[in-house]
Amino acid sequence: RGGRADRRAARKQQDSDEASACLQYDRLVKLAVCQHSTSVLAVRPLGDNRQRDCAMFATLTHAAAHLWNLQGEELITLQLHAGQDVKYCQSTVSFAPGMYQAPACRHEHMASINKSKGSLLFVAGEGQVAVWCLKHGQVATWDAEQAVLDFSSGAWADRLADARGGRAASMEPCCVYHRSGGILEIDQAGVSASFAVQMQMDGTTADVLGL
Repeated sequence: RGGRADRRAARKQQDSDEASACLQYDRLVKLAVCQHSTSVLAVRPLGDNRQRDCAMFATLTHAAAHLWNLQGEELITLQLHAGQDVKYCQSTVSFAPGMYQAPACRHEHMASINKSKGSLLFVAGEGQVAVWCLKHGQVATWDAEQAVLDFSSGAWADRLADARGGRAASMEPCCVYHRSGGILEIDQAGVSASFAVQMQMDGTTADVLGL
């Protein structure tokens, strides 16, 4: 018993030492510089995706959401206007049948959630809230024929090649909610997201929305 107790005490002390080391301030290291042509409205993480072709975080301007890798390279932009029809959700924030093409608009707010299985990125503006799904820092596409999310890397690789070649490149959202509002935030629970909170346009009232 004494040996087990000593080992437990040693492990506890080791854990404490590691935690203390993590909390000690050393210095900030600038890893990259991400240049924008207009003012940045928000920055959101997209998970620990350190590979060059994977998005690590997103920034928002009025023109689009910009996805960046850890090296500071802008990989692709995501915009509320869709290049093709996407699945449409009513203002109740519940999935509804039918297709809808979101118009181009001014991007105002952004939120993200990161789980072990992937990330969701929400972008809002002018009565629309678009949602993109990511896995390992790569944006999924919506397969309308199969009615499923396609996480294969082919479409993502094609869009990256377009972007790096100086051609217009974006990814359509997986779904679009028709809803006006202000600042948006999403449930950060560890397993699944069950609600969102969005400010009404009056700036004093918050709506809690079931997902």
